[in-house]
Amino acid sequence: MKKRTGSILAGLLAGGAILVALRRGSLAELLDSTGPGLRLNNPGLIEIDGSPELVGEVVPSTHSRYRQFVNASAGIHALVRHLQAIIAQSSDTTLTRVISAWAVRRRSDPANYVEAVSKLSGIAPDQDVSSRLRALVLGVIAQELGSVPYRDIEISQGINMARVPAWGIQ
Repeated sequence: MKKRTGSILAGLLAGGAILVALRRGSLAELLDSTGPGLRLNNPGLIEIDGSPELVGEVVPSTHSRYRQFVNASAGIHALVRHLQAIIAQSSDTTLTRVISAWAVRRRSDPANYVEAVSKLSGIAPDQDVSSRLRALVLGVIAQELGSVPYRDIEISQGINMARVPAWGIQ
């Protein structure tokens, strides 16, 4: 990457209005540096796979591989629905089983993914995740994006959109 000269954003207060000047190309560089999960409001990096449109999905996506959502809550909702579908597939609702199924969809190494999400979520690999959905979602987001950049309200809205109170959100 070439050396940057000057600032990316310069705010000037003039007559009550803020003028923002962008150096040529800086906006594209800034967006590229955030990764598709944030740009597309898709914290689970859910891929386009030909399945039906999801709630809050932007069609067509501006990305060729990943789905795009109207806001973070819609993307979190989609992640929750995917995790719920995996949990519902079996009576084995341990972190290892659920994350292994998720990791296969993500083309990730299941053992490493389970270990990472366990550390990030505080859920032991052999622990039942059905009553720890919020922690599971936060662990997956942190693993996919490197952190959890969302406000609590966005996370709560995404989880609540999936209508999961019977699972005991924690």
